[in-house]
Amino acid sequence: MKKPTVGRIVRYFPAGTDTMPRPADGAAAIIVFVLTDTSVNLTVFDANGGTHRRCSVPQRTEAKQAGTWDWPERA
Repeated sequence: MKKPTVGRIVRYFPAGTDTMPRPADGAAAIIVFVLTDTSVNLTVFDANGGTHRRCSVPQRTEAKQAGTWDWPERA
């Protein structure tokens, strides 16, 4: 299992309470602080390049679970 580290790019799946758009494939995000192997703080980028802070975000355990992050798929 990959361990999260500061500076890595991940995907963030916005929660239902998020005010930002909810892209189906997740929004680009950068890990800014690692809390545990499965919980991180993120800077999330919306479709217009705006940034949003999200703290204590758990890693996804189910398909596109809202309010979580996960590693992007490789092309």
